[in-house]
Amino acid sequence: MADAVTRWKASARGTNPATVIDTGLNSLANNSSALSSAQSNDAADEGDLYADLELAVTFGTSPTENALVEVYIVRQIDGTNYETDSSEGRPKNGFVGGFVVDNVTSAQRLILPFVLLPPRDFKILLINKTGQAFPSSGSTLKAYYYTTFADEA
Repeated sequence: MADAVTRWKASARGTNPATVIDTGLNSLANNSSALSSAQSNDAADEGDLYADLELAVTFGTSPTENALVEVYIVRQIDGTNYETDSSEGRPKNGFVGGFVVDNVTSAQRLILPFVLLPPRDFKILLINKTGQAFPSSGSTLKAYYYTTFADEA
């Protein structure tokens, strides 16, 4: 009997990253949030297990070294309603990590790998905790969706 091997596979959405938030990041103030539109993950050709997220940003004023842009997945459980934000402006659950920024004004391209996705629609929430506002244009959050499959070795 052959052993099963788990392999990575690009999403049916394609091999190119999808832009999840762009203009929503324009001038995003410190301690403010940006929420993506709904990301479908429950159609027949979807069901992706993971996403690698990429934040591209060039701050006009240097942010605090090693500060975070926090990342949350906001889930839709019943097909209609999304998880309610807490009084802090974020879901009580759903924190998946953060982009750690450098104290520079040059371009930063930051990756958050292996973000586990729910098997239903969701949104991605970013909270700027860098100490500085995002620039007035040019910042993007992209997602590269992928899954796994079993293959016999």
